[in-house]
Amino acid sequence: MHSVMVAVVVLAAGSVAAAQEPAPAGNAYLVAAKRLYADLEYEKALEQLEHARTVPGNTVAEQAEIEKYTGLVRFELGSADARSSFRTALALDPKAELPPGASPKIRAEWTSLKQEMEQANQARDAAAAKAEPPPPVAKVEPPPVAKVEPPPVAKVDVPPAPQVATAEPARVDLHPATSSAATSAVTQAAPAPQEQSIVASVGPWVLLGTGVVAGGIGGFMGISANSEISSAKSDPVQLSAQSHQQAAGSDALAANVLYAAAGAAIIGGAIWYFTR
Repeated sequence: MHSVMVAVVVLAAGSVAAAQEPAPAGNAYLVAAKRLYADLEYEKALEQLEHARTVPGNTVAEQAEIEKYTGLVRFELGSADARSSFRTALALDPKAELPPGASPKIRAEWTSLKQEMEQANQARDAAAAKAEPPPPVAKVEPPPVAKVEPPPVAKVDVPPAPQVATAEPARVDLHPATSSAATSAVTQAAPAPQEQSIVASVGPWVLLGTGVVAGGIGGFMGISANSEISSAKSDPVQLSAQSHQQAAGSDALAANVLYAAAGAAIIGGAIWYFTR
């Protein structure tokens, strides 16, 4: 008689707890399953929970409640899937709690699983924070190199050389008796003035200026190559470091070519200047 009274009291307490627990509106199967769970009708409650799971438009809270009560029913039936249902419920709602009428054994299992999932989530968040990639390195574009146009060579019209008057030969009287003093009608032509070509005077300076400009650009490209090499050594990302190395090789090649062109232009201008 005493055991019957205890069972009646436990059943009544479970019914009151289920009635006091707020149930999400909109899913009649879930409400029925909670009532059957409180009445210890676990098989029927599980059947109602399967129907509740298929109702379209379930909210996240309703899905969490369905999984929580599925775990409670399976735990009472001795199913090994109860822990899986609890895990799904906590994944949907980490703050979910068991109903007041849950047994201490079920509550201990729920609390243990909840702490385990919280620790796993914290470890995952910490690992994700450590695995965040470094901010992208801004690619520095070298300033555009101004194209230097050589100064235009002025077109010089060279005046024609003055015509030289042709001197007529002197007439010599072959008869001395009658000849008078020999006269000469030779006209000496003045030598033509030497006109210096403007091209010859401007050309050496054009070559020298071009050589200086090429040397300056070559120096800039050499500095850029050294900068790219430094960036490649300090860049922790292998792909970016390779990009810096390729850019340094291109800049170094351009600098060497410009140095050679500058040297050739300066030497040519100097030779032209001293041999004009």
